[in-house]
Amino acid sequence: MGSERGTQDTSLVIYGVRHDRCRAGHCRLRSTAREGWGATVKATLCALIVAMSLLVPLWVVGDAVVRGESRAWNAGMSTGTAFDWPDVPVVADPDITESILAEAVIASGVGVSRMSVETTESGRTTLIYYLYLGRKGSPLLGEFTLREGRWLTSAESTGERVAVASTPADGVKVVGAPRVLGNAYDLEFRPLDAAFDRLPSAGTYVIDSQDDGAVELFLSTITDRLGSLNSTAYVEIHPAGSTDRPYLTDANGLWFVPYAVVPVIAGLGLAVLTREAKRVGVLRLHGFSIGRSWFEVLGKLEIAAFAAGGLLSAVVLLLVPGTDVALAFSVAASFSAVVLVGLCTSLLFGAFMITRIHVADLVKGAVR
Repeated sequence: MGSERGTQDTSLVIYGVRHDRCRAGHCRLRSTAREGWGATVKATLCALIVAMSLLVPLWVVGDAVVRGESRAWNAGMSTGTAFDWPDVPVVADPDITESILAEAVIASGVGVSRMSVETTESGRTTLIYYLYLGRKGSPLLGEFTLREGRWLTSAESTGERVAVASTPADGVKVVGAPRVLGNAYDLEFRPLDAAFDRLPSAGTYVIDSQDDGAVELFLSTITDRLGSLNSTAYVEIHPAGSTDRPYLTDANGLWFVPYAVVPVIAGLGLAVLTREAKRVGVLRLHGFSIGRSWFEVLGKLEIAAFAAGGLLSAVVLLLVPGTDVALAFSVAASFSAVVLVGLCTSLLFGAFMITRIHVADLVKGAVR
């Protein structure tokens, strides 16, 4: 009996050991599953950080293109003083209008321009600036760059059949071609005389100068000429910053979108630091500073992602028709600002999180 009982006890012990081994194997499987799930979560978080960082340059380039197009449409209004030519019969004759404007240009030394927008049957938009250039240069033309050729001269702007155009123009000699961002529309610069073939005399003109003295002389010359015609008509000045100026387009663009993404990237970074609490704790035990711990665990990833975003923005710029040095500098400056804000925000949030990680986290893998 004793022998049988001993054998039975041994069998129970064996079963007990076997049972314990099964439980240990189950724990190892659960631990492996947790590690696999943790690695998947970390990889997902890192992928989201990279994806959001790569979207930033696309928004920055898009904002720069929108602002560039808006600047082209608002160039005359932003570089000069707008006024309305009166809609009265005594000055409705284009020859009289051109004569008075020419006298004002010669007296003041500054030019005058007029803008119109035409749409073809296919829906293509053409933005046309009609110019009478003065001897003191043209701030308006300074808002644009040439793809090839040259600008109109003062003599050519008095009535010769020449033009600066982004596409071939019928019936005129094209001496230059301006850049057009994104090739979204056609752009032309013609002599002011050509405007009266398509437009009435009455309308909005812009004195092409930011010199207050020259502007006053220009307007006083017009007023004197209108008075000499025994006309009670007068020109109406558009106040600076007024919203009733024609063709004034919105230039807000998408500048705020990249900055709105920064907190999202920072939040994803906090999640990564939380998942990597053990690693952070080990680094801190080895004497790594808070900043260096952040750099090793998260900073390298974000810097690499933003660097890839910078390369992506360069590639996108090369693909945008009409890209010039001004646009490239604008994109570089805007992207650098977003990157600086993004990394500083991530570092500040990360530092706060790292200070909450203690040695106990090496065992628990959690943050207090």
